Parts: sequence; structure tokens; C-alpha cells
Amino acid sequence: TVLVYCSDDAEIEKQASVLSCKKTNWGFKSGLLKFSEKKDQLTLKINDSTTEFDLQVFDKGSIQNLCHAIACTYSLGIDPYKIKSQVKEIAPVEMRFEFKEGVNNCQILNDTYSLDFHSFQLAVEYVCRNAGNLTKTVIVSDFPEISTAKEQYYKKVAEFLNESGIQKLIGIGEDIEMISKIFKGKFIGFTTTEELMTA
Repeated sequence: TVLVYCSDDAEIEKQASVLSCKKTNWGFKSGLLKFSEKKDQLTLKINDSTTEFDLQVFDKGSIQNLCHAIACTYSLGIDPYKIKSQVKEIAPVEMRFEFKEGVNNCQILNDTYSLDFHSFQLAVEYVCRNAGNLTKTVIVSDFPEISTAKEQYYKKVAEFLNESGIQKLIGIGEDIEMISKIFKGKFIGFTTTEELMTA
């Protein structure tokens, strides 16, 4: 058994340290396999050896998945240099992060895959990377995973949106309005989807 993991996450590193199996760790800050990213290229350094991969995917989640895959091939004894051409062929998954043309020169990112904070982060980061100078608007409903500490959770969401430069937020649900207390952009709230559609 081989455990392949990202050592940049302190909690994962802590949990992995107590396991007795064989391990291959990677990271952008630390790890046996050290990665760095610049524009459309991912660089891997193992000891004194360096391999560069041309990228067709650019969102954080896809790059993390790619790093895991490269680290896995290394743990199986495959030289990462040998998979350079295959890495270049990896394209974004169409079911997520799909841009569609809207009215009034709008571009719509269709991401209905799931709604948790991590997935939400990935979608917003993808919008910010691809929106250029367009005004960035997020439409989001209540986060279903929250049962307690709702104010703290929505505070975290609002702070992330502020840091990301989102100018407008359309919220659907009873809890999402908590964001309006901290969100610096324009907030418009609706109780239900039907209310939004008839507005």
C-alpha cells in the first residue's frame, strides 16, 4: 500500500505521519515532489531533477488532481518525464465550469455540481481567472451542509467573496442574507428560486 498525499496541508501531514505504510508526498511548499506553477506550465522538482508540464487546465482543483496523478505515477516507479505528452492532452471536465453566452454581453459559468465551501471556492476562482474586466456576479443559495455556527460560516463566505473581488451577489434562501452584513459589494436577496425567476 502506498499513500499519496499533499504535505502542504498540516492536518493531512499530521495524520499521515502516524501511518506505517509507504508514502509519497508532494506539495508547492514542501514534499518529496516539489511543484511550482507559472502561467500555463507546471514544474516538478525531485532532488536535482526538473520536469516541466504544459497545462490545458488552470483551476486550482484540476491542478491539485494533476499533481496527485503525477505523484502517483512516481510512486509506481514511472518517470514523470514519460507522461509529459499525456499531461498536455488533459482538458477541463465539461460537466463543471462550463461557460455559456448570456444576454447583454454576459458570460455565465454553469456550475451545479455541488454546493460546499470548497466547491464554491473553486468555481469563484475559475470565474475570477477567466472573467477579465467583466463585472463579476455570483448567484448562490443557502449552503445545505450547515447546521450550526451559521453566522461564522457565512462570514467566511463573505470574506472570501470580498477578497476575490466579486462585485455583486444574488442570494437565494433564508440564511444567505447573513452574508450581506459583511459582503462589500451589492447584495440582492430572494427567499426562493421562483421569486428570483419572476423578479
